[in-house]
Amino acid sequence: MRAAHCVSVATLVALTVTGAPVAAQHRHRRPPPGGAAAEVSPQQAEARAHFARGGQFYQESDWPHAIEEFRAAFDLWPNPVILFNLAQAYRRDGQLSRATETFTRYLETAPSLTREQRAEVEESVREIEETRALLTFEVEPSGATVTLNNRVLGTTPLARNIEVLPGDYRVHVECPNFESRDETFTVRAHEQRLVNMRLRPVDLNARLIVNVSPADAHVSIDGEDAGTGRVQRQVRPGRYTVTVSQEGFRETSQTVTVAPLRTETLSIALSPRGRSVFTRPLFWGIVGGVVLAGAVTALAISLTSEPEPIAGNGNPSVVQTATSF
Repeated sequence: MRAAHCVSVATLVALTVTGAPVAAQHRHRRPPPGGAAAEVSPQQAEARAHFARGGQFYQESDWPHAIEEFRAAFDLWPNPVILFNLAQAYRRDGQLSRATETFTRYLETAPSLTREQRAEVEESVREIEETRALLTFEVEPSGATVTLNNRVLGTTPLARNIEVLPGDYRVHVECPNFESRDETFTVRAHEQRLVNMRLRPVDLNARLIVNVSPADAHVSIDGEDAGTGRVQRQVRPGRYTVTVSQEGFRETSQTVTVAPLRTETLSIALSPRGRSVFTRPLFWGIVGGVVLAGAVTALAISLTSEPEPIAGNGNPSVVQTATSF
């Protein structure tokens, strides 16, 4: 592999004070846009700031952020040297198709390259196209973080397949409440490899205790029946919602987070549910007394009042009431 195939941090391009792009192996002899003595525009100054941050991220092996900064710099100032660094960042991030496309654009926009410099870049493109392999990941559970050779690819399910060059690779997968897992393998040219990994849940190394009042109240944990009365359960570390209910009491829920190798205790006392006035004995006693008193009063009135005839039809023209006899 020739030196141009893997540009080190020392060979990253720097923009000089005059604005002319300078690279350790790919120097452009033409003056910058606007002439050698042209002043730096605010747009170019902003591009330089993005470019400098991109170089810093590149040194820190933070390829996604380096790509973001180099692209922002090129959008502000389409300088071919920025394309060269962007292509290198794509290459290190495993986005080999974009790397070859960007290298090609670099060759098209940098006519001042010598024949040797052009040949080196063309060889890098050819090497990628002729040897690149493809990794596909099927990892459970969802939300697991996948790392390839210390480079974080993202969380599962991964949005894209990963292009790689031939070589040795180590995959590390981790997820909260699951045992992490590592796998190493060697990738050959043009290989299409499926990385299939399933993580096992960690042991039930935490404990949750729920004390309730009344003592026979019903307990559920995350919506699942946990029994009645005091509950003791081994659980995986995490967050749980405990609900306690009992007839005649207000249902109550509390959330608790249980740490690994720890015991968490909840004490939940239910409040009695208010009874309707219509179900209280005193109410009906009062109502019954009122009704009885009303009936007695009505009877007394009917026995002491003068009889009144009820109008009717025919002869006689009135009907006597029973109380008139």
